[in-house]
Amino acid sequence: MNPIDLHKQPKIKSGFKVPESYFEELESRISAQLAIEEPKVIQLNPNRKYWFSAIAAVVVLAVSIPLYQNWKVNSTTLDDESIEQYLSYHPTIYTEDIISHLDESDLISLQEQQSLETETIEKYLLENKTIEQYLID
Repeated sequence: MNPIDLHKQPKIKSGFKVPESYFEELESRISAQLAIEEPKVIQLNPNRKYWFSAIAAVVVLAVSIPLYQNWKVNSTTLDDESIEQYLSYHPTIYTEDIISHLDESDLISLQEQQSLETETIEKYLLENKTIEQYLID
C-alpha cells in the first residue's frame, strides 16, 4: 500500500450536496406535511371543582377530628395526686432518692409554694375525718 499524503494529492469531492435554499424551505415543507388539527377542548365545569374540594375538606375533617380527640384524651396531663400516689406506692422509689435529685432552687420554690398558715392546716385537719391516718404517718 502506498502512503497517502493529503497535502500533495488532489482532494476527493464528496458525493453529498445540499440543494440550494434547502434549509430556508425546510420548515415550510414540514409544516405543510403535518395535518394541523385543533385539539378537542373539554371544559371542566367550575362548580364541579368546588364540589370536589368541598368533599375533600369534609373527608379530611371527618378523619382528623376523631384522631385529634383520641390524641387529646390519651395525652391528658397528670395531676399532683396521681403522681404522689405513684411515688408513695412504688416499692423501689424512696423519699431520699427524690430529695437527692432536687437542687437548692427547687427546695426554695417548693417551700414558697407550700407556705400555709398553721390556722389553715389545723382547720383542714379538724374537718377531715381521716386525721388518724395523718397522725400515724
